[in-house]
Amino acid sequence: MFYALMDIFNPLDIFWTLVTTAMLLASCCYFGKKDAAPGLLTAAMLYGKVAETNKKARLLKGISIPKRWFKHFYQFGVVIFTSCTLFMVQSYVFGLPLPSTVIKFVNLFEPRPTTTVSATSILLVQLLETFQVYRRCYECMFVSVYSNVRMHVWHYLMGFFFYFGVQLTILANAPISSGTTVPRFSLSDISAHHIIGTVIFLWAFYVQFDSHIRMASLRKDNKGNVVTLNHKIPQGGMFEYVSCPHYMAELAIYCALSVVLGQPNTTWWLMMAWNWSNQVAVSFFSHNWYRENFPSYPKRRKAIIPFVL
Repeated sequence: MFYALMDIFNPLDIFWTLVTTAMLLASCCYFGKKDAAPGLLTAAMLYGKVAETNKKARLLKGISIPKRWFKHFYQFGVVIFTSCTLFMVQSYVFGLPLPSTVIKFVNLFEPRPTTTVSATSILLVQLLETFQVYRRCYECMFVSVYSNVRMHVWHYLMGFFFYFGVQLTILANAPISSGTTVPRFSLSDISAHHIIGTVIFLWAFYVQFDSHIRMASLRKDNKGNVVTLNHKIPQGGMFEYVSCPHYMAELAIYCALSVVLGQPNTTWWLMMAWNWSNQVAVSFFSHNWYRENFPSYPKRRKAIIPFVL
């Protein structure tokens, strides 16, 4: 009975379900009746430039931190993903079982993981996501130009929870050795869904990197020196179609990883639900902020999906 319940209700599934539900309810409350939305709710949801000009968002200013601290959870992600990538390469390439401590740790959050993907799929996803985390860490440390805007502790902590949760979710899909048999990575297992997913991932990876460079360039001169911290209207690239191509690319990246996995388990789809709800919500915050603060803002631009949303 206990294990039957844990198949349905396990800590990792509960976590993704709760944060997604909270985001959806908060977004509906905020967008449904913005002026009447509770002050604490508004303060907890908004950050950066959007919070800077919102009076209600200042309610929690006392427990806010610099937005430039974004780099901390990417640095944390680099450590976590590098470590787990090394464990997976050791297991799926060289045939050594995953360390029992890693398996036991994952089982604390996903007591009975459901494996529906191959070692080839899971290792490819792990490598791609590690590549993504490294690039985001580089961008936060050497590309992005942050003003003095702040974010609330909730957003900061959620950054750590997200990357930790994503790594656990990947491991929850990973095939585990059974006795003397260790699942192995094999080039012969590469199929169409791996190639298609990887191509989509690389496109989205480039779009996100290009978008972050374009946003940073708005505050730099031709020599790369920071000359202003003012907000401007981004131009070029996918900014011609949406206000937040970096969020659009984030959605595409995780959709691409889903394609690479082929048949991910329920925990993965719950993580995807959080990713979609979060990225769509914050894209609308930014989109509305641009339209309210720049009268000349291009009217044909959508928030996150070209021509649609």
